Parts: sequence; C-alpha cells; structure tokens
Amino acid sequence: MIKNEQYSYDRVSQQAKNHADTEAIQLLQAIGRPGNDGEYPGKIPDQYADTFDDPSEVTMFYVGHDGGEVYGSESSDEIDALILDSGLYDKNDWLKRWKFSQSLFNDPDVWRFDATDESQGFQSFRVPVYFFMGQYDYDTPVNLFETYYPLIHSRKQYIRFEHSAHFPFYEEPAKFRSELLRIKSDTQAGGSS
Repeated sequence: MIKNEQYSYDRVSQQAKNHADTEAIQLLQAIGRPGNDGEYPGKIPDQYADTFDDPSEVTMFYVGHDGGEVYGSESSDEIDALILDSGLYDKNDWLKRWKFSQSLFNDPDVWRFDATDESQGFQSFRVPVYFFMGQYDYDTPVNLFETYYPLIHSRKQYIRFEHSAHFPFYEEPAKFRSELLRIKSDTQAGGSS
C-alpha cells in the first residue's frame, strides 16, 4: 500500500511536470510525497477543501485524470454511471458500499500489508491464483504487481490486458469474459495452465 501510494504520487507529479500543469504541480507539492508510513506530510490548500477531503484523493484524482484508471479517459465516472444504470444498485446503496470500501484504507493492518514480505503469507496459496491486470493501471500499479508475481510459489497465471488500466472487465470485456471462461474450463478439467 505504501509503495503503491508513493509510486502513484511520483508518477502523477512527473506527468504534471511533463504537461506543465502548474495547478497540479502546486497542489501535489502542497500535499507532499507520502512518507514511509504512507502519510502525506502536507495538507490540502484551503481553496481545494471542498474538492478533496484527504491528500490521497489528490493523488487518485490525477491518476484518473492521466488515464491510470480507465485507459484513454480522464476519469472512471463512466463506470460509476454504468453500475448505477444497471439496476443492480440504487445510488444510496452504491454510495454506502463505496464508502465501506474506502474505509478499509483507514485500517492500520491494510497499511502494514506488503505482499513481497514472505512472513506475511501472501506468496503461497492452496488454490491457483489468477491476476487480471491492465497494462496502464496506475491505481494499483502494474509494475509493482510485476515485482510481486515472481515471488508467488503456487500455481498462478498473469493475464495482461494491453488496452486497459484499472478496469479490464469494462475496458476489454470480450477478452475478460473469454479469459474467465478459459480459466473455468481449465479448472473444471483439472488443468495446469
């Protein structure tokens, strides 16, 4: 989690500099780079207090703005709209579930989690593990995942989506479905791929 936050911050800071985005540069400098505890040393400037509640939201906003959530898009709003228009959730129910998922980031155990630390037990599994990763995912950076993947001792498979960021099920639905069906078939047949 901490490496994820630091990497995302570094990437959006570099993107802001590459695009000479003065507002982004100033806002990112105001919150500062997260430390080795995952905490941001700065604070959100007063003029952005109605927009962002927490410095991590600034980083995530720019990750999305730079296509790191939905490849080639400046936000993931279209996915929220798709979910809300599906009829599976009403807006209040969806918001309640989203707030719950966000609250997990307040758990100190989440911040201590490090999949590369063998003592934490996330390198050996009793079941096969499959990872569906978008090549342009900077929300959960694919390069950090790629340092973890070789450490896994169990049966595993990495399915890379070349035209996706954080949401390959939405960005490449045909490939996503095909891969799920392939894995299901392989699992039912007792395969080893």
